[in-house]
Amino acid sequence: MNRIKPLDVSDSSANKNTAISQIVQALLERKIDENKDRLNELSTLRFVEDNLPLYKQNLEKRKNAYALLSEEERILRENRIAAIKNLSYEQRLPWTNTLTLENTNNFLTTLPLSLLNISNLEKLDYSDQNNVILPWQFDNEWNWVHGSIRNVPFALSEEEIEKDFQTDKKYPLMKEYYKRGFMLIGRTSQDWKTIYQTSVSPHVSKNDEAIEAYQKHVLVHEFFHTIFAKFRDIPNANTLIIKFKDGSTSTFAEWRNAFLLSMKEEPLYTTKYASIYDKDMIDISNGEKGQDAYWLEEQLCESLTAYYLDIAPNEYWWTSFEEFNFWNNDQQKRSKRYQLISDFYNADFEVIE
Repeated sequence: MNRIKPLDVSDSSANKNTAISQIVQALLERKIDENKDRLNELSTLRFVEDNLPLYKQNLEKRKNAYALLSEEERILRENRIAAIKNLSYEQRLPWTNTLTLENTNNFLTTLPLSLLNISNLEKLDYSDQNNVILPWQFDNEWNWVHGSIRNVPFALSEEEIEKDFQTDKKYPLMKEYYKRGFMLIGRTSQDWKTIYQTSVSPHVSKNDEAIEAYQKHVLVHEFFHTIFAKFRDIPNANTLIIKFKDGSTSTFAEWRNAFLLSMKEEPLYTTKYASIYDKDMIDISNGEKGQDAYWLEEQLCESLTAYYLDIAPNEYWWTSFEEFNFWNNDQQKRSKRYQLISDFYNADFEVIE
């Protein structure tokens, strides 16, 4: 991290201008350092490794809650998951650590039936299991140009990294991105019906338990994309009716706007990944400016995943989503964001055709 050095500023206009330029440059360098870290899976997996006991404990709670459901509820969830097609490649490289098919299906049954029923998810595809997804375009402040990704083969050693990239003239910085840990784990198809399972490079982590915990984070995040995509624009957002446990109702558009307002009152992003959309979230509207709804959707997916796990990789090292207040204006222990997310996660839904 670049530190801003104390400046000796005299009364001269030239010195003041120089000092201001130095401050601006130092702030820009600091911002670039922060942006670089936001897509750095090395630090993300380090967070998971350091908090692995909490991840395992919280995942076990979800598993136990599923076991306590009525037999009828369990069968309904299992039938919904069984309807998902699984496209799997038989040949798996020795170091490939993608969530297994059985592991994934069992894990998805821990999600509420009400959410499973409004999801577009039709397929789980393992065809990317032997690749790493790299973001490859950044602006001059190292903000990722969203959607610019490229699949590259796994690499186990520095020699293999060099071999993979030495003839790649089109993407000269790709090797540097890979070595720094700039990569994405998992993705969803453009029609939001297929989740592609991908592996975590051994260059990022060799801790299988931490990798599995983070892949479950990613799977939940992508699952929520399969819900929100079809309700992204305002007309469709008004067709999803949320029936809260207290008996009140809301359209998805109204609830989403309440979430947006809560983010303005609680300025910290839920996770490190959510913060990469910082530039896009400035002056955002509730889905009225085309892509705006997508940037907001990323915040929803990360916050719902944090609710499910009660923990997520973040820049402030909070370890309980329920207890962190995200610097809300009222300085309350529980954030408005948490309450909104909790209400949604535990609600029932009706789609008006």
